[in-house]
Amino acid sequence: MFFQDAPPPEPCISLAIHGRLLEQDYDFFNLSRKLGPDEILIRWKWRVSLRVDAVVLGALEGDRLEADSVQHQEYREDYGRTFLFIQHDGEYRLRGISPRVLSSRGDLARAAADWGGQLCNDTEARTS
Repeated sequence: MFFQDAPPPEPCISLAIHGRLLEQDYDFFNLSRKLGPDEILIRWKWRVSLRVDAVVLGALEGDRLEADSVQHQEYREDYGRTFLFIQHDGEYRLRGISPRVLSSRGDLARAAADWGGQLCNDTEARTS
């Protein structure tokens, strides 16, 4: 399980999707080159675009999602396919990625608990 550090206050998971990472870009002092595989930035805000294959927790329309993320380096494709999000300031923020396909509310709750969080009480899990 891979989870981000430093969540904002009240970091409950309100959205979980199965999908694929399409794009990711950082805003680090307008760095003009891509980082090499052996280079790591300090944690910084990135913008990620995801293709949404299925929504398994929460409500989301459409087949694409743009979200903020705080990360050191680009995510690799092998990190996972289930993406968990919190809402912060009216936008989604990527909070974690699971290497397993998580579909049940129990699985999602256990994943959130791995980093000390929880699912939002008013969020329904969908069956797949």
